[in-house]
Amino acid sequence: MVELKDMVLERDVKIVERFTAEELDAYVGKGYFRFQCLDWAVRDYSCGMIYSDAEEAVEDGSTVLRGKSCVRNWRQLYNFMDSFGDGKYFAVLVFSGQWVENGHDGEDVVSPDKFLAAFNAAKVMALLEDEVQKYKENGWPLEDFWV
Repeated sequence: MVELKDMVLERDVKIVERFTAEELDAYVGKGYFRFQCLDWAVRDYSCGMIYSDAEEAVEDGSTVLRGKSCVRNWRQLYNFMDSFGDGKYFAVLVFSGQWVENGHDGEDVVSPDKFLAAFNAAKVMALLEDEVQKYKENGWPLEDFWV
């Protein structure tokens, strides 16, 4: 397998296309979740999803973090979906690693060490929409959805 920091999802990883919420739940507590551009290397730093590398981010005045921005539960990705359009050019990457700090938006920043899985981001986003709708229809508090 390709080292995580050198991995480009589109080229190096089989992205799971068919899955359920329960299959995503199986990774909660075992890894961290993030949107990852399909054709950018998975480096051990984060410069924001709109920049292809640290140099480009710094030139634009952005901060480079010492790990990857991520969340602990795939449902928390709902809070960031608006930044990724229809998800077509992304996957949801699941990886293990060491917690480093809190990021710009209160997310975890983790130094990745092991790749666990990658899921089609558009399908994850559709599942998230379905799950939120289910919570709303049943009158369940959305605070319970995020944890």
